[in-house]
Amino acid sequence: MQNSNQIASVALVVFGCILAIIVGNSIGSDDPATAVTVIGTGLAIGVALKLGSHSWILLPVFWFWTGNMLLLRVPFSIRNMVTIFVVVVTVISTPLGGFKWRMKPGLLDALVVLMMAHIGVVFALNPVGLASMASESVGARPYFEIGMALIAYIIVSNQMIDAGRARLLCKYVLVSAFVLAVGRILSVYTSLGFKLIYLYSDWAPDLSALGAVVDPNDVGRVSHYAQFGVFLLTYLYSTAPPLRCLNPMNVIRCSAFLLALAGILVSGFRNIVVQVAMLFLIATYIWGRAKAVMVATMIGIVGYVGLVAVNEIVPLPLPVQRAVSFLPGNWNDLAVRDAKGSSEWRFEMWKDALMTDKVISNKVMGDGFGFKSREINLLQRARVGGDAGEFYETHHEHMQLVGGFHSGPISSIRFVGVIGLIIYLTLAISLAVVAFRTMKSARGTPFMAPSIFFGVSWIGYPLFFVAIFGAFDADLPNTLFAVGMINMLRNSMRASKGAEPAPVVPEVLPTPDAPPGTADGRKTPLRPIRPRG
Repeated sequence: MQNSNQIASVALVVFGCILAIIVGNSIGSDDPATAVTVIGTGLAIGVALKLGSHSWILLPVFWFWTGNMLLLRVPFSIRNMVTIFVVVVTVISTPLGGFKWRMKPGLLDALVVLMMAHIGVVFALNPVGLASMASESVGARPYFEIGMALIAYIIVSNQMIDAGRARLLCKYVLVSAFVLAVGRILSVYTSLGFKLIYLYSDWAPDLSALGAVVDPNDVGRVSHYAQFGVFLLTYLYSTAPPLRCLNPMNVIRCSAFLLALAGILVSGFRNIVVQVAMLFLIATYIWGRAKAVMVATMIGIVGYVGLVAVNEIVPLPLPVQRAVSFLPGNWNDLAVRDAKGSSEWRFEMWKDALMTDKVISNKVMGDGFGFKSREINLLQRARVGGDAGEFYETHHEHMQLVGGFHSGPISSIRFVGVIGLIIYLTLAISLAVVAFRTMKSARGTPFMAPSIFFGVSWIGYPLFFVAIFGAFDADLPNTLFAVGMINMLRNSMRASKGAEPAPVVPEVLPTPDAPPGTADGRKTPLRPIRPRG
């Protein structure tokens, strides 16, 4: 083992020297793309040498990096590139014993296979080609994303990790979400956005800075706070009961909780507020059962009343008022109208999708993920915009075409039909049940925190997907990967239980008042000692 580490270190030094020379020449020739490519290749080689068969841990760390690195001019997101890298390392390490089949297929895996089979049928009924080949129907990107997620699911499902590294992995994911949020904040509120966008496409400047059409009545929602806030809350709930976050004596935990909650409220999204409320109650039940949930509910009501009272004295920012506008309160009319208009816009789309054949042609099997040439032209018009009137006239139909119904069931029917919706809901419910059982099995063990961190959000997901918000094309890859992570945790927990030493049974010695021939008064007779030989 020591020799292999030394070889890896020497190799890294050699590669570092070579890359330094190439990067220097690239910078001198004013070719940043080449420099980034060379640096990225060097980092990939270094990571492969250091992590080896453990490279799969990069998947959960970068899973939510769905944007592209525009500087490289490649059609893959960072998540895709990490997945391809892990696949290459896995293939190379398999002959050396680095990858072993450890997964024990169960109901979840059978439902994954059934879901993939149905998507295959939908693809056969609605074939998708390439725009460069003048195909009648184009738009195969969702199929590619699902395929990459399926590969990631297979790789992760066959991994094991010890409890210490699993807890460390939770921190890595949290740091990754923090970097995403910081990059987004810098790109929106500073001029760095015009440079950061080349490193990561989601680190783009504000829309108004790019000259795009912006709704003058928009209250200014900022989604980049929300994702990190949800990750931070999930981490806090996985390491201790959620009610401890409300204890002001625990300064660090309470401050982190308030920071995450403030970021979520400032984001202005009602669905995320509902999501974190469900997360709080579910995590509280896992730690303290029904009694703790009752206490948490009472505290939540008091907090809501306090928020309403504060708004009466000092009006809260408009995004905050929009986020809680579905609750009773004296909220700003602009925030209420903005939220109400968004809801009415959704209801209108749902009505067109379900009551007519203009949006969804085949409601039983779905229309697949492709687009016709006319639809592509409309999408381009909506994306470019023109004047404000043309933009908002086409925006409604644009969202219908891309399946952006803000509804899990309707987006599922759009892509895979009612049959696909039934299969997916069965998969989501089964995932919720297995995730809860995994947490229950991990109670009192070092795996409790990782099992909560990677599984608690999926317990309430089926209800959230149906009643609050969902997007099938984006949610399915995440669901597949979540199944893989739960399988990985179950593999690890089984291995840790099998590695536990057998309990030591203390030797029973006779006590002075025990009857002759027995051990401390028990009925088990003492075996006579026979001399050897």
